[in-house]
Amino acid sequence: MKTKTMLSLIVAAILAGAYQANAAQGTGRATIKVVTAIAVTNVSDLVFSEAAAGAAAETVDPDQTETAQNASFDIAGEPNRAIAITLPSDNTVFMVTGGGGTPDQEIAVDQFLSNNPAQIDPSGTSQLFVGATRAALSATQASGDYEGNFAVDVVYQ
Repeated sequence: MKTKTMLSLIVAAILAGAYQANAAQGTGRATIKVVTAIAVTNVSDLVFSEAAAGAAAETVDPDQTETAQNASFDIAGEPNRAIAITLPSDNTVFMVTGGGGTPDQEIAVDQFLSNNPAQIDPSGTSQLFVGATRAALSATQASGDYEGNFAVDVVYQ
Protein backbone atom coordinates (compact mmCIF):
# COMPACT_ATOMS: atom_id res chain seq x y z
CA MET A 1 0.00 0.00 0.00
CA LYS A 2 2.85 2.35 0.85
CA THR A 3 4.45 1.56 -2.49
CA LYS A 4 1.32 2.56 -4.40
CA THR A 5 1.06 5.83 -2.46
CA MET A 6 4.72 6.58 -2.99
CA LEU A 7 4.44 5.76 -6.70
CA SER A 8 1.38 8.06 -6.99
CA LEU A 9 3.29 10.91 -5.37
CA ILE A 10 6.26 10.44 -7.70
CA VAL A 11 3.99 10.43 -10.78
CA ALA A 12 2.19 13.57 -9.53
CA ALA A 13 5.53 15.33 -8.97
CA ILE A 14 6.75 14.40 -12.45
CA LEU A 15 3.50 15.61 -14.05
CA ALA A 16 3.63 18.87 -12.07
CA GLY A 17 7.21 19.40 -13.20
CA ALA A 18 6.23 18.75 -16.81
CA TYR A 19 3.37 21.24 -16.50
CA GLN A 20 5.66 23.91 -15.07
CA ALA A 21 8.16 23.34 -17.84
CA ASN A 22 5.43 24.26 -20.33
CA ALA A 23 4.31 27.40 -18.46
CA ALA A 24 4.67 30.85 -19.98
CA GLN A 25 4.20 34.37 -18.74
CA GLY A 26 3.02 37.51 -20.51
CA THR A 27 2.98 41.11 -19.41
CA GLY A 28 0.51 43.91 -19.91
CA ARG A 29 0.41 47.61 -19.12
CA ALA A 30 -1.95 49.66 -17.06
CA THR A 31 -2.66 53.14 -18.43
CA ILE A 32 -4.78 56.14 -17.54
CA LYS A 33 -5.31 59.66 -18.79
CA VAL A 34 -6.08 62.07 -15.96
CA VAL A 35 -8.39 64.88 -17.02
CA THR A 36 -9.29 68.15 -15.42
CA ALA A 37 -12.06 67.71 -12.85
CA ILE A 38 -15.34 69.38 -13.78
CA ALA A 39 -16.30 72.37 -11.63
CA VAL A 40 -19.77 73.93 -11.72
CA THR A 41 -20.17 77.38 -10.18
CA ASN A 42 -23.52 79.12 -9.67
CA VAL A 43 -23.43 82.64 -11.12
CA SER A 44 -27.08 83.67 -10.78
CA ASP A 45 -30.29 82.14 -9.45
CA LEU A 46 -33.56 81.27 -11.16
CA VAL A 47 -35.90 84.18 -10.39
CA PHE A 48 -39.65 84.08 -11.04
CA SER A 49 -41.69 87.28 -11.28
CA GLU A 50 -43.46 88.63 -8.23
CA ALA A 51 -47.04 87.34 -8.26
CA ALA A 52 -50.25 87.43 -6.23
CA ALA A 53 -52.14 84.43 -4.86
CA GLY A 54 -54.14 82.82 -7.67
CA ALA A 55 -51.62 83.78 -10.39
CA ALA A 56 -51.16 81.50 -13.39
CA ALA A 57 -48.06 79.37 -13.88
CA GLU A 58 -44.94 81.15 -15.14
CA THR A 59 -42.16 79.82 -17.34
CA VAL A 60 -38.65 81.25 -17.40
CA ASP A 61 -36.82 80.34 -20.61
CA PRO A 62 -33.22 79.15 -20.30
CA ASP A 63 -32.14 81.42 -23.17
CA GLN A 64 -28.65 81.42 -24.71
CA THR A 65 -27.31 84.25 -22.54
CA GLU A 66 -27.78 85.35 -18.95
CA THR A 67 -31.01 87.21 -18.25
CA ALA A 68 -32.52 88.75 -15.12
CA GLN A 69 -34.54 85.55 -14.56
CA ASN A 70 -32.67 82.45 -15.78
CA ALA A 71 -30.15 80.67 -13.60
CA SER A 72 -26.61 80.63 -14.91
CA PHE A 73 -23.62 78.46 -14.12
CA ASP A 74 -19.98 78.51 -15.17
CA ILE A 75 -18.55 75.11 -16.08
CA ALA A 76 -14.81 74.49 -16.08
CA GLY A 77 -13.12 71.30 -17.23
CA GLU A 78 -11.11 69.52 -19.90
CA PRO A 79 -11.06 71.62 -23.11
CA ASN A 80 -13.10 70.29 -26.05
CA ARG A 81 -14.59 67.41 -24.04
CA ALA A 82 -18.21 66.40 -24.59
CA ILE A 83 -20.43 66.80 -21.53
CA ALA A 84 -23.90 65.71 -20.47
CA ILE A 85 -26.18 67.89 -18.34
CA THR A 86 -28.77 66.43 -15.96
CA LEU A 87 -31.49 68.71 -14.59
CA PRO A 88 -34.04 67.93 -11.84
CA SER A 89 -36.90 65.63 -12.76
CA ASP A 90 -40.41 67.09 -12.86
CA ASN A 91 -42.13 67.87 -9.58
CA THR A 92 -39.05 67.23 -7.46
CA VAL A 93 -38.22 70.82 -6.50
CA PHE A 94 -40.33 72.97 -4.23
CA MET A 95 -39.89 76.55 -3.17
CA VAL A 96 -41.12 77.06 0.40
CA THR A 97 -41.88 79.89 2.78
CA GLY A 98 -42.24 79.86 6.54
CA GLY A 99 -40.69 76.41 6.78
CA GLY A 100 -43.19 74.85 4.37
CA GLY A 101 -45.31 71.96 5.51
CA THR A 102 -48.63 73.01 3.99
CA PRO A 103 -49.63 73.22 0.33
CA ASP A 104 -50.15 76.99 0.65
CA GLN A 105 -46.51 77.38 1.80
CA GLU A 106 -45.01 75.43 -1.13
CA ILE A 107 -44.74 76.09 -4.86
CA ALA A 108 -43.67 73.35 -7.27
CA VAL A 109 -41.01 74.03 -9.88
CA ASP A 110 -40.71 71.65 -12.82
CA GLN A 111 -40.06 71.35 -16.57
CA PHE A 112 -36.43 72.39 -16.17
CA LEU A 113 -34.69 73.24 -19.46
CA SER A 114 -31.19 74.41 -20.33
CA ASN A 115 -29.24 75.75 -23.26
CA ASN A 116 -27.57 72.29 -23.05
CA PRO A 117 -23.97 73.00 -24.07
CA ALA A 118 -22.63 69.86 -25.78
CA GLN A 119 -19.02 70.34 -24.80
CA ILE A 120 -16.54 72.42 -22.89
CA ASP A 121 -15.01 75.00 -25.22
CA PRO A 122 -11.31 75.15 -26.20
CA SER A 123 -10.54 77.51 -23.30
CA GLY A 124 -11.79 74.93 -20.78
CA THR A 125 -15.02 76.72 -19.88
CA SER A 126 -18.69 76.72 -20.83
CA GLN A 127 -21.84 78.47 -19.67
CA LEU A 128 -25.05 76.75 -18.66
CA PHE A 129 -28.34 78.64 -18.54
CA VAL A 130 -31.38 77.08 -16.86
CA GLY A 131 -35.07 77.91 -16.94
CA ALA A 132 -38.14 76.18 -15.48
CA THR A 133 -41.86 76.51 -14.86
CA ARG A 134 -43.37 77.68 -11.59
CA ALA A 135 -46.75 76.11 -10.82
CA ALA A 136 -49.90 78.21 -10.66
CA LEU A 137 -50.44 79.76 -7.24
CA SER A 138 -53.48 78.77 -5.20
CA ALA A 139 -56.05 81.40 -4.28
CA THR A 140 -54.92 80.96 -0.67
CA GLN A 141 -51.17 80.89 -1.32
CA ALA A 142 -49.32 82.26 1.73
CA SER A 143 -47.56 85.55 1.11
CA GLY A 144 -43.83 85.68 1.67
CA ASP A 145 -40.48 85.02 0.10
CA TYR A 146 -40.16 81.50 -1.31
CA GLU A 147 -36.97 79.66 -2.11
CA GLY A 148 -35.71 76.19 -2.84
CA ASN A 149 -32.57 74.56 -4.17
CA PHE A 150 -32.10 72.54 -7.32
CA ALA A 151 -29.09 70.64 -8.58
CA VAL A 152 -27.53 70.41 -12.03
CA ASP A 153 -25.12 67.59 -12.75
CA VAL A 154 -22.43 67.86 -15.39
CA VAL A 155 -20.39 64.80 -16.43
CA TYR A 156 -17.97 63.95 -19.22
CA GLN A 157 -19.38 61.72 -21.92
